[in-house]
Amino acid sequence: MDKLGSLKMFVRVAQAGGFAKAAARASLSTAAVSRAIMELESSLQTRLFNRTTRQISLTDAGRRYLSHCERILNQLELADAEATGASAQPTGRLRIHATSSFGQHYLTPLLAQYTAQFEDVPVDLVLSQRTPDLLEEKFDVAIAVAQTLKDSSLVSQRVGLARPVLCASPSYLMRHGTPRTLADLEHHICLQLNLPDMPATQSCSRMPEANRCARPSRRRSR
Repeated sequence: MDKLGSLKMFVRVAQAGGFAKAAARASLSTAAVSRAIMELESSLQTRLFNRTTRQISLTDAGRRYLSHCERILNQLELADAEATGASAQPTGRLRIHATSSFGQHYLTPLLAQYTAQFEDVPVDLVLSQRTPDLLEEKFDVAIAVAQTLKDSSLVSQRVGLARPVLCASPSYLMRHGTPRTLADLEHHICLQLNLPDMPATQSCSRMPEANRCARPSRRRSR
């Protein structure tokens, strides 16, 4: 048995008050548990338990060793929980990147709630119309409007859809008329939206030629 396994077994025996009870809890034979404790005592060159035919008890060295072992195992459980995200209380600085409009309309209210709940977690929110290099710029998470991710090693989760909206002001429609078909857009003055993650040359590639100038002047995220 490895050293960590031996420590765990020693704590089980001490808490159970006997080899047989510890063996039953660990689904092992009493002989296997007794052998593990003997190997541990041999490696430490000290006796941890006083043994009689009816019961066992900790020696002075065993009591001191038990205190250290319980503290070590508790710290190990805390380290495992924090590493796997299972710790009850988040810690450390959280760095987030998002597009300007999404961050202002959606993230700001949510972050206010988050920081109120987790006061010990400082949050850095950076808003810009680009997709950062998460590793190079040390961001924990980025919210981007993109068709694909350049780095396939990143873990992604879709949080919503961004749909294009074709719109015009009432005054423009009064002056130039209301288009009824896509072909009508050829005769209108259109403003084409060009995003860093969805440039116009890519976002228009699947659209009819008559509609290539008719990119939306705004986007809505859900």
